[in-house]
Amino acid sequence: MREQILKLCDETLSKVLTIYQVGHVVGLGRYAEQRAKKVVENYGFEGVKVHFLIHPSPASPAANSGWNTLAMKALEQADTDLLKYIRGEEIDTMTVDANTVTNNEN
Repeated sequence: MREQILKLCDETLSKVLTIYQVGHVVGLGRYAEQRAKKVVENYGFEGVKVHFLIHPSPASPAANSGWNTLAMKALEQADTDLLKYIRGEEIDTMTVDANTVTNNEN
């Protein structure tokens, strides 16, 4: 049962990466990071970078001590400044339908 669920999750992430032409994935926690890396590799997504961000779990002493600051620092210090996406500096409007994805730069 677990493997079936993981397979469905992998397939869904693959579809999201394809439809939205994702360039970066942030895994919240090592498990999510590893799963995302597996999908990127197994489905042949060249150029998609997977980043790690500590999971904001109550079980993690590191995450319980200023998680917001840790997250902002990690996103800013990634090999690509991921905060620019949050700030909206790298966002194009997109039109998505069931069959195609087109970028509209307005």
